[in-house]
Amino acid sequence: MRGQTFSFPSFRLSLKQIGISLVDWGLAIAVLYLLLPPSIPLSYFGFAGIYLLAMIAGIVSNVPGGLGVFETVILLLLPSEVTAPAALGSLIAYRGVYYILPLIVAVVLLGLYEINQRLKVRS
Repeated sequence: MRGQTFSFPSFRLSLKQIGISLVDWGLAIAVLYLLLPPSIPLSYFGFAGIYLLAMIAGIVSNVPGGLGVFETVILLLLPSEVTAPAALGSLIAYRGVYYILPLIVAVVLLGLYEINQRLKVRS
C-alpha cells in the first residue's frame, strides 16, 4: 500500500500474544470474582461466561471502557442471590483495582523516570 509492505506476525508470535491475552483476561476475571460477595452461587468458570458477555457488550457499545454497559450486563446476569448494592460495590472496586491502580503506578513510575533523566542531564 503506497510503497509500504505489511507482514503478518509469525505463527509463534501470534500464539504468544494469544497466550498473554488469555492470562490477562483470566486475571481480570479472577480479580472481579474475588471482589464479589463470597455467597455467590457461581464457580469461577460460570462467572467467566458472564464476564465475557459483559466485556463483549461493552466493546460492541463503543462506550469508552464500556463504562456503565459492562456493569449493567454483570448486574443483569448475576444470580438473584447477589444483591445489586453488593455487586455494584464490587464492580466499583474492580474498576479501581484493574484500571485506576495501574494508572497511578504508571504515573509514579513515569515521574521517577523523568526525575532520573533530569538528574542525568545535570550531571
